[in-house]
Amino acid sequence: MLDCVNQRHYTTDMAPNKQDVEEMVVALFTLIGGLERATRHSGEASTLEVLQAIAPRGQLRPSEIAALRGVHPSLVTRQVRSLEDAGYVEISPDSGDHRSCLVRLTPSGEAEMLRLQQVGLAGSPPLLPTGSPARCAA
Repeated sequence: MLDCVNQRHYTTDMAPNKQDVEEMVVALFTLIGGLERATRHSGEASTLEVLQAIAPRGQLRPSEIAALRGVHPSLVTRQVRSLEDAGYVEISPDSGDHRSCLVRLTPSGEAEMLRLQQVGLAGSPPLLPTGSPARCAA
């Protein structure tokens, strides 16, 4: 997938020219656009993000999930409620902070996370052009 990107090797005495920079900018915007489309078109993407944030840590407060994802805590609160309704997470009181709660994955949540990861791997079109490296070379 990244064959085209890896074809350019610059030494200290060889700076990229205008065409090189333009090609890199096009590739970057193509990548960003693909990521934005994937996020917009899939409500499952935010579900996967929340499940993946919790999984390696065992349990998290909603505020910690929000901080990891870089989103407002109220968004995470709504997502966690929805995930709880679906049976993917369970919520318990936080004995260390009685104003908060702890969120942990259920076995169904772990299974859903794995399913969504497989959907992402199997169903995603390449974000960068593929083909022979010679096609990409300048």
